[in-house]
Amino acid sequence: RVLDLESFLCVLLSVATSSHLEEDGTEDSFLVMNGRRMESTPDSILQAAKSASEWAVSQAWKGHQASRRDVEDALSFDDFADWYTRKGFGNIPWLELLDLRKWVFTSNEDR
Repeated sequence: RVLDLESFLCVLLSVATSSHLEEDGTEDSFLVMNGRRMESTPDSILQAAKSASEWAVSQAWKGHQASRRDVEDALSFDDFADWYTRKGFGNIPWLELLDLRKWVFTSNEDR
């Protein structure tokens, strides 16, 4: 599951930092957890996506273990979905962007 989240988040971050986006005169920047700015280089984006994905899966794993008495060696998709529905949506709201109906398009031609 880490690679699934990492891949999706890497795409989101790459789109968000794309030089092809329309400029609005403001500087876009990302901050890491300690508040320092993160560079928008491919390596930095990959590292941020990897760290965030590992953290998200660790939170899902903790939630899974806390809700069950039988400790399994794996976290199934259903287990992850259950955690996300109960609590995870507040921790990783960007996952909602998997639903393309939640994307805002500027015109019908963008679809």
